[in-house]
Amino acid sequence: MATIKDIADIANVSIATVSRVLNYDETLNVTDETRQRVFEAAEQLSYQAPSRKKRKRRFKIGLYYSYSLEEELDDTYYLSIRVALEKKLEQEGHKIYRIRSGDQPERLRTIDGIICLGFFVKEDIRAHIRLPEACSLY
Repeated sequence: MATIKDIADIANVSIATVSRVLNYDETLNVTDETRQRVFEAAEQLSYQAPSRKKRKRRFKIGLYYSYSLEEELDDTYYLSIRVALEKKLEQEGHKIYRIRSGDQPERLRTIDGIICLGFFVKEDIRAHIRLPEACSLY
């Protein structure tokens, strides 16, 4: 399988130039002749760009909600939001941690973020889940 180094050797240009030409970098300032040499060398070697699958970062998300299960069953508005939110987070591959009042701060240090669902004031959130003072709440 051909590499951009092989193309650079045949076209007599740098690897960076080959990469930028093959990626159609509009900010690259090269002559049309150089561009043509790169494309011809790539075709001669039957170059195929490697597939670029971007790996999504998987987050550990804490889900803190103010309603109990009984309250959610009485008022299904928040139940439907919570279920949809959990479903979407799971589809995206994120790990969900359900947070209860009084959870230990050591457990919370392993998560990347917290989603709060329900009615809260910042002081209640900080007090209920014992966030360190350095954590910012939006």
